[in-house]
Amino acid sequence: MADTKPLRLTENRLRILRTAAGHKLGLVDRPYLLGFERVSWDRNARALVGAELLEDYRHGGYEITDAGRARLAEAGG
Repeated sequence: MADTKPLRLTENRLRILRTAAGHKLGLVDRPYLLGFERVSWDRNARALVGAELLEDYRHGGYEITDAGRARLAEAGG
């Protein structure tokens, strides 16, 4: 079994995690974006879900996980 590296937290990914952590329910939804910015935001959010730092929220958007809060704290966020 190959070792998997933890997801690299780029500035955009940190921004998404910080937004979720700053919400009183731990939620984040994509802001109004167009074109490449929208695609980039979606790609980063899906990468965070894949790394189990965010999870899909049942009413849309994403919810930060305990692992996401821990990684954010490690990153100094």
